[in-house]
Amino acid sequence: MSIDSALLTELLLSFTPETIGIKQKALNVADCLMAIAEGKHPNDGLERFKDIITTEFLSVQLMEASSIARKEREKYISDCF
Repeated sequence: MSIDSALLTELLLSFTPETIGIKQKALNVADCLMAIAEGKHPNDGLERFKDIITTEFLSVQLMEASSIARKEREKYISDCF
């Protein structure tokens, strides 16, 4: 395992997703998307939409990577002992 890989693994293991407030987060995202759909951002609506989608996608990917790292670590520890 390289140093970069080890550091990334440690970062993923220490990441704690924000699951409290999921409903509020969803409402905020929905409000932002509705504002775009209603034309409240005529000059940069597409860019705002892409930013929202990209941010949310990366957030979900980070949560999934963190979960996988934890499972792999548990498997590694159980295999060693």
